[in-house]
Amino acid sequence: MQTPIINVVDVTKEYGNTTVLSAIDFKLNHGEVVALLGENGAGKTTLINTILGLTAHSKGAVKVFDADAGSKTARQRIGCVLQDTQLPDTLTPIEHLTLFSSYYPTPLPLEVLIDLLSLEDFAHRRLNQLSGGQKQRLYLALAMCGDPDIIFLDEPTVGLDIHSRKQLWNAIKKLQQAGKSIILTTHYLEEADALAERLVYLVKGQIQFDGAMSEFKKQFNAKTICAISDLDIHEVDAWDTVTAVTRNQDRVSIVTHHVEAVLARLFQSNVNLSDLTVSSQTLENIMYQISQQNSDVVKGVDQ
Repeated sequence: MQTPIINVVDVTKEYGNTTVLSAIDFKLNHGEVVALLGENGAGKTTLINTILGLTAHSKGAVKVFDADAGSKTARQRIGCVLQDTQLPDTLTPIEHLTLFSSYYPTPLPLEVLIDLLSLEDFAHRRLNQLSGGQKQRLYLALAMCGDPDIIFLDEPTVGLDIHSRKQLWNAIKKLQQAGKSIILTTHYLEEADALAERLVYLVKGQIQFDGAMSEFKKQFNAKTICAISDLDIHEVDAWDTVTAVTRNQDRVSIVTHHVEAVLARLFQSNVNLSDLTVSSQTLENIMYQISQQNSDVVKGVDQ
């Protein structure tokens, strides 16, 4: 059995009368890539800051390589890419990397960093001449200067175009292949699906799911039937074989665990159907269902 490199045990964080994290148990093993997901205000940033030692928890224990969170021992083995990074625009990536490397006793060689993050084409350009994607790859290289074992990526591709995002994904996959452990927060659900093997989903400061991405999808194994149709969605929503139904202009989407029964009923209903498809649930739809379920529970308590 692996010894976890991050061990969060029964951690609670309170601000006055507000509980931001509630009895969190979380472990990270060597070489794992974990996507930490949840709506705004779910507690993602607070959990990360607690692991980094930037926020003191109210209850519980946090260890990083058996050292206290925020200790020098822990910090020397962690690299971070935060959402908002400000660097002097007049320096080049080579100059920034040289400066950051000087902070560490045994930094990675510059040529290794440049190759690992594919910085060759712009290593000698000034920062103000780089694209958003190029800057993000530089920030990731800066986080790697001290050859950390754990890397935190907080919304690493926000605001990037699709091409730049895919380039950064490839860089992150290189880090995983190099044996690095990664905790990733993102609002791009396809990003979590592409990069992470494990998903941790927070709702109102509590972990609602922690496990393999494939297992998460299996728990919500409904299918989505889409078609252009003049169906009455309120009538379809009343069918006991239908989980949810929505309309976007002339396209209707029906979520169901009983595809054959719903299709048969649709074909018998004498309504117009065209461009009909049946597909597996997307990660985004699953997240929406969990959020709705949690909202229903909260409403029930309030009543």
